Amino acid sequence: MFRFFLSILFALTFSISSISSVAFAATYRATITKITDGDTVWVRMHGSRVKLRLLGIDTPEEYYSKKMLKDVRMCDTSYNQMKQLGLSATRHTRTMLHREQKVTIETFGRGYYGRTLAYVILPNGINYNEKEVADGYAVVYTYHGQKSREISQNEFSKLNSLMDQAKIEHKGLWGSDPQIMSCLDGSSEVIAPKQSPSYNQPAMTKQSELPQPIVRPAPTATCRDGTYSYSMHHRGTCSHHGGVESFYQ
Repeated sequence: MFRFFLSILFALTFSISSISSVAFAATYRATITKITDGDTVWVRMHGSRVKLRLLGIDTPEEYYSKKMLKDVRMCDTSYNQMKQLGLSATRHTRTMLHREQKVTIETFGRGYYGRTLAYVILPNGINYNEKEVADGYAVVYTYHGQKSREISQNEFSKLNSLMDQAKIEHKGLWGSDPQIMSCLDGSSEVIAPKQSPSYNQPAMTKQSELPQPIVRPAPTATCRDGTYSYSMHHRGTCSHHGGVESFYQ
């Protein structure tokens, strides 16, 4: 009997500890009051202004900050270049979100800087966080290479699938600045659609009616799903594409 009581107590303790590690969502109706950048907005709900950190996504920094300095150094780019990417992401955000717009938000507690972590659901039912990734203006947020505890594994996998598709199709910033986006993603690889890669070709003459060729660096590996990788390091190459089929160098 005593052993039975101990087993029940252990099961209850384990269940409570497991539940406490899961972030539960609370759903609210809110009004957009300010768009700071692609992953931070302000809303008004229940008479209060609340700053939201949009869960699961990370857009290039638009404003000077410690994070921008870190990203600039990590990606070996300039402050102005990173700012331009941030501005592009914010402009895209403003095509979907605007002041006084009524939205639904799903909150998951507060983040490290006290901001409320949330998904924003647009009036048409589309998840803004997912849409920003799918359109190529945000990467999936990770902390030391791992998902944040507030986001479910299913949602994390979905966001990564949307990002991989945007990368393959060269959508948004993946089309204009794939190297920097890959750096922010943490993969340091640029994926091109399967085709005979064309690189280091001379520019077409102005008289030609043919389009200018796309100049790309030589691929370093072929992935098992048929895409190419331009990663400068073997580690992590083709990690979202079934692994490496063969290295070129």
